[in-house]
Amino acid sequence: MNRQILSLAALLCAVATTAPGAETPTSSVLIMHYGQSNAGITPAGGSLIGGDQLSPGVPVFMPEDGKGTRGLMGKAPSAPMAALVPAVDDKSSFYVQSVVLPAGLTFIELWQGEGAPAVLVRSEAKGGQPFLGEVGRDNSYGLHTKDGVKTQSYLNLVNSIKEMVALAQADGMPVQVIYIPFTHQEADRGLPGEVYLAQMRAFMADVEADLAPLNIPVVWLLDQAGGTTGGGSGGNWPNRLVLQQAADESDNIYLIGPRYPYPIFDNIHWTNQGKAMYGELLGYAISQIYQGKAFEPARLENAVLDGATIRLSFKSQNPLVFDESEFPIKASVKGFTLNGVTNGAKIESADISGPREVTVTLDKAPEGKDMTLRYAYRPRERGIDEDIKEVPDWAISNGALREDWSRPSRFVPGKNIYKWVPAFECSLGQG
Repeated sequence: MNRQILSLAALLCAVATTAPGAETPTSSVLIMHYGQSNAGITPAGGSLIGGDQLSPGVPVFMPEDGKGTRGLMGKAPSAPMAALVPAVDDKSSFYVQSVVLPAGLTFIELWQGEGAPAVLVRSEAKGGQPFLGEVGRDNSYGLHTKDGVKTQSYLNLVNSIKEMVALAQADGMPVQVIYIPFTHQEADRGLPGEVYLAQMRAFMADVEADLAPLNIPVVWLLDQAGGTTGGGSGGNWPNRLVLQQAADESDNIYLIGPRYPYPIFDNIHWTNQGKAMYGELLGYAISQIYQGKAFEPARLENAVLDGATIRLSFKSQNPLVFDESEFPIKASVKGFTLNGVTNGAKIESADISGPREVTVTLDKAPEGKDMTLRYAYRPRERGIDEDIKEVPDWAISNGALREDWSRPSRFVPGKNIYKWVPAFECSLGQG
């Protein structure tokens, strides 16, 4: 089944089950965030979404089990979900900004005409989790399995989806598509890219198999980690670079974009503003995908080294621009760095040379073995990257290249939502 057929099938089903002028939705979509702490469970300064954006007429719901949008965080449930209630980002003593609530509200905002489906939102993430649990840890440690046994975090993901689907069915708004935004990479940043990719595929296959009896399409929505601020190691993690490959190889996997454009408050966790703004981009992406429209971030298609000039060609839904106004970019030229160069060649400039072309100019022809050009993909450099850990800051492995597309942020006044180019690394051959 190709992507367009998958998304159009969901759209047609929603239209068919929603009567024009109906006061309540008669279908729904489910957004279940999964991964580690950046998947909507770190408080990060509290919610930015107030009551004026949560009017009774907005059909965005969460399950009622005392855990809010934040979920069980790897613990076994103490009681079943009782009902679906209007979604809000709070839970007892914590006041949390989620990613899924702004995503759901944006999806509804973008709906054209009558018959909008309801949106069900939740996270079942757990902080600090690799795919595979470690010996000596309890069964909640690991997003997939430990010693071949599915962990509590994994069971929460699958079982919460099943419970929410059953509640929606009972409320007369059956779920048409299950979207799983997957926010990860940090805990497995030391894995080779091909190993991470294999573990992710195995995890996704098990989830889809366990949800298959529901007979509801599952769509995965990946975000590329930004790495750390200057207080950590940076962002030259091989697993950051394999997400586009996963999307290319599966009709139900999409790369939404990188996380480096969003502010961080404690070395690696994004702020409430970052979560809200990414949530808005996620909601826009889900809206496009659900309606059978194209959505993908820009990607490098070709790189040619000619003397001291590197010409880059991109595939992109929109023309490209450089934007250095949104966050600081250090120890690189607009995000570009060289690796494997032995003759001291340096980047002098990076410029837009066509609607979807970039020219990187060096001070001399590079020499070296296995030379590469990197974008938004570098480690921390001492003496350049400040060791800031406790105030809003930015991932140091970032760049200034984005698509010439934007929409005003609804939840962060004065800011825009953009589509930034994900990190990449390309070979320059052997000079």
